[in-house]
Amino acid sequence: MDKHKAIPQGYMTVGEIASSYFVSQTFRLLFGRHKEPSYSTRYAEIADVLMEQAAVLRQKIESLSESLRELELLREEVLQMQSVDFKKYADIIVNLQMKNDFYWLIKHFDDQTLDHIRSHFIKTAEWRL
Repeated sequence: MDKHKAIPQGYMTVGEIASSYFVSQTFRLLFGRHKEPSYSTRYAEIADVLMEQAAVLRQKIESLSESLRELELLREEVLQMQSVDFKKYADIIVNLQMKNDFYWLIKHFDDQTLDHIRSHFIKTAEWRL
């Protein structure tokens, strides 16, 4: 993720969501910007599109719930560390995102040990303890 972007990688902006297929398809169906099928077909199409939108939203909610869990766990770690160490915070976040249950060990490593771990595991994209 670009550290200057406010929206994390993998998330859409409001504009991207609004222009997504499901939203535009719903508006086309609701406001008749396409050929006019019979009303029963139209209702079925609208219901299908709304069902697809609900599935997408469920997935986003699940992802946001996971992000919230990670944020709360990071907060607990920050309070326990009682220091400001953004490198360790970043390492904890990466490990939380990778679902590494041993993320909490990071706060106990010194900088030299963390640099050693980073240099060996970043190459393989497996930054796990």
